[in-house]
Amino acid sequence: MKTLAVLAFVLLTITSCSGWMQTSDDVREERERRDELRYVNQACQANALVGVEQGFRLSYDNKSKELSNASGNLTAARYTRYQQELANYSVEWEILNREIEAACRTHATLVYRGASGSELDRAEERYKAKLDSARQLVIDVERMRFNSQDPDSMASH
Repeated sequence: MKTLAVLAFVLLTITSCSGWMQTSDDVREERERRDELRYVNQACQANALVGVEQGFRLSYDNKSKELSNASGNLTAARYTRYQQELANYSVEWEILNREIEAACRTHATLVYRGASGSELDRAEERYKAKLDSARQLVIDVERMRFNSQDPDSMASH
């Protein structure tokens, strides 16, 4: 009977220890995921898009005001077309914003994990290309003109 009690105690101890070891691994993995997420979030919150976004918002707001002020000199059809053009820029901006965020997160994750070589290079190139597209969109909005004389003179993408 005493042997059975000792055997039960040993089995219970082994089971408890193996459960604790699994929990310790889980805690370590969870901590690593949190550290990685914190790094990625910090890297992407401080990304180069911040200044570009301010530029876009400023340019967009200025063009919206300019269009509103020019409304008396435009036909209703032209005014509507220009409004739609501005709305299209806004939609393009939102799409680019999501793409930049995804590219930043991919790049930052690879950096955190210590990746190197072509995979990291491709992620960085994709991220930079998306930022360049955002900068170009700001330029396109800034160049937009509201011409009352020629209906086909709208800025194009």
